[in-house]
Amino acid sequence: MASLILKLISVVLAVMLAAAPPPVNAACGPVQSCISSCFNWLQNIEYTVKKECCKGVLLLDQLCKENKINATTACKCIRSYYQSDVFDTSRADQILTSCNINISYQINPNKC
Repeated sequence: MASLILKLISVVLAVMLAAAPPPVNAACGPVQSCISSCFNWLQNIEYTVKKECCKGVLLLDQLCKENKINATTACKCIRSYYQSDVFDTSRADQILTSCNINISYQINPNKC
């Protein structure tokens, strides 16, 4: 019984680690905070873009415009998330369409 529980815990932890976004450097912390609510959409877990995702993208845009976050750095951070192969890059541009917003930086890593 104990070995079954350990196996179950191992499987749960493996799934959790596989779904977690990749580690980021300190410069990417604010970027991750802004767009973390988009991660489920980008992983094909959610079927609609949540309002929180739209708000986070707009907040990141505002921080870039105010030079609190460098837009190039933001794009590089976003690119690092996609390199984990957890995110579907084809869904990135759909965020802007779904949220009906235009921003000053790219959220598609192929367009940095």
